[in-house]
Amino acid sequence: HRRSHGLPGTSLAWGSWERTSGMTAHLTRADHDRMARAGLRPLTDEQGLEFFDGALAVDLGQVVTATFDLPAIGRSGAVPVLLRGLVRAPRRTAVGADSGGAEPWTERIAALAPDARERSVLASVIEQVAQVLGHPDPGAIEPDQAFKSLGFDSLTAVEFRNRLSAMTGLQLPATLVFDYPAAGAVTRYLLDQVSPAPAAAGPDDDPDERELRRVLERVPVARFREAGVLEALLKLAGPDPARTPDAAEPDEDGLIDAMDAEALIRHVMDGTGA
Repeated sequence: HRRSHGLPGTSLAWGSWERTSGMTAHLTRADHDRMARAGLRPLTDEQGLEFFDGALAVDLGQVVTATFDLPAIGRSGAVPVLLRGLVRAPRRTAVGADSGGAEPWTERIAALAPDARERSVLASVIEQVAQVLGHPDPGAIEPDQAFKSLGFDSLTAVEFRNRLSAMTGLQLPATLVFDYPAAGAVTRYLLDQVSPAPAAAGPDDDPDERELRRVLERVPVARFREAGVLEALLKLAGPDPARTPDAAEPDEDGLIDAMDAEALIRHVMDGTGA
């Protein structure tokens, strides 16, 4: 506001301070650890004074006075937009963080037996939960224990999702923790991404039926009509006559009506009905 009127004015956006104050007294060790993993270093009193003097020496309306651990930001897997000019984000791949770049995480997990696959993914998910919460014992975290009861907040949820994305190489939804609110639920979601459930078998999965349909598509309708089998084919395409109470029995001369679909097609292709 002052600068818009031609007056001097500088707004300072301070980072986290090392010294405990009224604004930071509520932060826990887990909060400080999370900020450190995100690349935000606490300011000492000496650094704060140095940054204050430096901000006054530049003619800018807004100055960020904070210290950053740029390598840590790069490792976090999600570089903030404002810092992308300072940090080159690692190239996103489907290689898990713990694989050493040897093999994509999805392939390693998919290659395991179903039981081992679930155990491995669940252990990795719980390990990430423990990391973001600063929990000393991952084994104490139950698969069905709600994230909210464990102490998750919005910042923890974002970090957890980003860490899983970096580990798996998968594009995970921003609402992951809210859609899947426990380690077990997240595990099942990840397993679905690795090995989606096979589609239910349909009629087209029968090779004989596929071949029959291909033959039918190649024969002009006129040939069915000329061979006298069109009506019989249409009947076959309708309700099953055997299940119709008032279905009439074929007479002795109704040989065509008694043929199945394969016999009818052979009848047409051989020209025996011409």
